[in-house]
Amino acid sequence: MGTIVRFQSIFSNISSKHKLVKSVKQCVRRSSGDAKTSAAGEVKEQTWLQYFCRPQFWGPAANWGIPLAAMADMKRDATIISPNMTAALMIYSSLFMRFSIMVKPRNMLLFSCHFTNLSAQTVQLGRYINHYYFQKEVKPDNIEQSGETISTGV
Repeated sequence: MGTIVRFQSIFSNISSKHKLVKSVKQCVRRSSGDAKTSAAGEVKEQTWLQYFCRPQFWGPAANWGIPLAAMADMKRDATIISPNMTAALMIYSSLFMRFSIMVKPRNMLLFSCHFTNLSAQTVQLGRYINHYYFQKEVKPDNIEQSGETISTGV
């Protein structure tokens, strides 16, 4: 008889935990600010302030530093480009582009950030390959090979 009471108390705890999780999900759904239907069936509109205060905005906004840095590095010499890091960033951006489309609701700001980063990193990798594999070294002809030494006047 004692085991039956024990099982009933375990199942009542599980059902109360299930009810708690369900109510938390409903609360999050109501307060999320998405244009979804609430429990009453009414459609809630999302304001600009609600959009700017969510991590779906600030995450991609902070992530824009990566493609901006890659675009700024396009003006620099190709010798500073790391092919390993460039390839890793290309894979990273490809995976997160897919994630931003698959997640509900779609995060198009994150998609555009990673699309820009993938494009910039592809250009950087192309610059690296062009510099190290396709450009021939050009030696300047105006340097004369004379045996003169320059004195400093000391």
